[in-house]
Amino acid sequence: LCEHLCSEKLKLALATVAAGILFPLLVWGGYALLPFDSPLLQSTPLRVVYTLRCSFFAIIPILLGVVVQGVARLRYSTLKPLYQSELVNREVMVHWHYINESLALFLFYFLQLAVMATYISQDLVKLVPLLTIIFVFGR
Repeated sequence: LCEHLCSEKLKLALATVAAGILFPLLVWGGYALLPFDSPLLQSTPLRVVYTLRCSFFAIIPILLGVVVQGVARLRYSTLKPLYQSELVNREVMVHWHYINESLALFLFYFLQLAVMATYISQDLVKLVPLLTIIFVFGR
């Protein structure tokens, strides 16, 4: 029992360390190596609009989750809303939880990105689309 538990803890620790090393490298690599320049945004409202435009791309995984949940509802014949049904289909609930958690994460992500975009310098505005891409691939 301890061997299995210890190996799981070791895997978790190694994955956390690897993510802690790879995430800054991905951000730095994207910032330094991707061939696009950030637009000149002199005022705060323009930066927030730019952040909103970039964050629209982050909605794609949520929309795909809604489509997959619809297909799962049709496949498993659970067309009644989940709050009206006593029986909960596990295959449908998995997609519902994904959409629910993704919406919460998206709201927090957009809030922190909008605040960050208002305070960073013009050179660092290039981070807004990079962090959006990382959010999309993370979801």
